[in-house]
Amino acid sequence: MVYVSARENSGTSRFCDAPAALTSRFAETFQNRENTEETRTAQDFARQLASDTFGFFHTAQRRSQERLAGGEYLRILAFYLAQMRTKVSADDQNYYDTWRSSTGKIMADEKYLLLAESEEARGLYLAIRAEESNLYNWYMNLAKGGHSGSR
Repeated sequence: MVYVSARENSGTSRFCDAPAALTSRFAETFQNRENTEETRTAQDFARQLASDTFGFFHTAQRRSQERLAGGEYLRILAFYLAQMRTKVSADDQNYYDTWRSSTGKIMADEKYLLLAESEEARGLYLAIRAEESNLYNWYMNLAKGGHSGSR
């Protein structure tokens, strides 16, 4: 998720090549101005935002295409998911800590896979994120609630 405001943030830095220009145009667009200047400024902002969105989409698709080249990474994603699903006994309840500091970091950087042309890649990525959420909730049952148990 990216939000655009008058200040640069980590999302706008990943979203476009010129986040300072985008945030500056955002600020100009939403300041009080006379109608004629406001319309031109708003049109310029809308054009830039549309262009940045188009660029972001195509960059994400290119990245996913490169990542998935040859099909090997699909097997790796399937392996990650299968590994996560094996964690079901009470002894595994802290596994989320391990996941978060290792493979979870990799997955967080690979959100671009959500825009992959490959339906299989998108599905695996979404399944991994859903399983990550399940592991987190199970972990929090123990960490915050003191409830130990299998899942």
